Amino acid sequence: MRLSAAPADAELSGRELPLYKRRLAYQDQVGRFYNSVQVQVLVAVLITANFATNIVEKELDPAGQEHANVFKMVELCYNIAFTIELLVNLYAHWFWKFWSSKWNLFDVVVVTIGIINMMELPLPKAFSLLRMMRAFRVFRLFKRVKSLNKIIVAIVFAIPGVMNAFLILTIVMAIYAILAVEFFHDMAAGCQDSNASAFCSAHGSLVWTNEHRNPCHRFQCLDRT
Repeated sequence: MRLSAAPADAELSGRELPLYKRRLAYQDQVGRFYNSVQVQVLVAVLITANFATNIVEKELDPAGQEHANVFKMVELCYNIAFTIELLVNLYAHWFWKFWSSKWNLFDVVVVTIGIINMMELPLPKAFSLLRMMRAFRVFRLFKRVKSLNKIIVAIVFAIPGVMNAFLILTIVMAIYAILAVEFFHDMAAGCQDSNASAFCSAHGSLVWTNEHRNPCHRFQCLDRT
């Protein structure tokens, strides 16, 4: 009797699980379909085509007046396709597996902004800048192309090292600025001489150093023609 009751109890406890912990019907089949090479290539092609369309739109109609209706219909098709793709992704990786991925969160933000633009809601003027997010859809491509994904991950991990190098450079330049004020502040003649007034303060000396790293400043922007 105990052996026969165990499956029933397990089945009952499975039905009582919250929705976000359940395995949805046909979830495994949908997951295999979505993660297949063919579907991922199709999504990558859609993302690339959307990016190319944005370039063509800004090339042919920068003000959005001559071919607005045509590009509006094309954008609608892209928004519908990306919304369907996101919903299939959510169903295939329900629930925590989907929301624990930062790339999926980025997809949600980008697709949501596309839907808001598609609905043409009476939003404040500042929200009109959300249309600029369309150009960032191409970043979704980095999730699907492994070689691009490796490059992005490497760049992210390189940021701390680059920041350390930037800090060292700032310290060295600050040291030179202090030395410049110490040795050349007398040349400013009471900070009245415009040619040497940069050495009246460490800030001015630092700005002068940054400016004169440019060859244009070094050679007084001579006409090279």
